[in-house]
Amino acid sequence: MFFEIIEEARKYYEDYGRQNDFWIRSRTSSKGQNRSNDVTSVLFVCAKEGKYIPKTEKDGVEGNDERVKDDKVLPKKRKRSCSTAKFGYNAHLRIKRDKWSLKWLTKDICYLMSKKIR
Repeated sequence: MFFEIIEEARKYYEDYGRQNDFWIRSRTSSKGQNRSNDVTSVLFVCAKEGKYIPKTEKDGVEGNDERVKDDKVLPKKRKRSCSTAKFGYNAHLRIKRDKWSLKWLTKDICYLMSKKIR
């Protein structure tokens, strides 16, 4: 499948995502090895692609258990996470710039989702 511009490929995959109830995001893009700074490939993924891995076991927990004068233990407070939840979905579209035709070529596309989004 060929696209004239990156935005055309993004619109195609956004439309597919809407039909299947998921949002997309650009995960990565790479530039050519020449000095022109032109983007040569882009990877669009489901917005919930990937897995959340905390940095440490106590990530998101602040403070210690505290005792009040009545010997009641107050539980630790949890920090609120503002990041987007990640669930391991694998739908993606990878496009690459064809240097001969100067169009965007679909290199890899996965329409399948590993889980159903609700």
